[in-house]
Amino acid sequence: MSDSVGAHFQCPFYMSTSNNFIVCEGTLKNTTVRHTFKSTKHKQIYSSKYCCDFDKYQDCLHYKTLIELYESGLRK
Repeated sequence: MSDSVGAHFQCPFYMSTSNNFIVCEGTLKNTTVRHTFKSTKHKQIYSSKYCCDFDKYQDCLHYKTLIELYESGLRK
């Protein structure tokens, strides 16, 4: 984790965060995805709405995509 905010992330696909981006497990095996926001404020709004909320991280589009890939067997 690159900063103390990372300690609060609930999503199992979260990998790291810094300034205005969040890095998550990628849709392809052995890859990552970097979600870059216009500002740190935009990143904080998004991460508090999804990534850091135990009851809402499942609503994130990237999370839904990865879960679908794992459940369908296309990703192992």
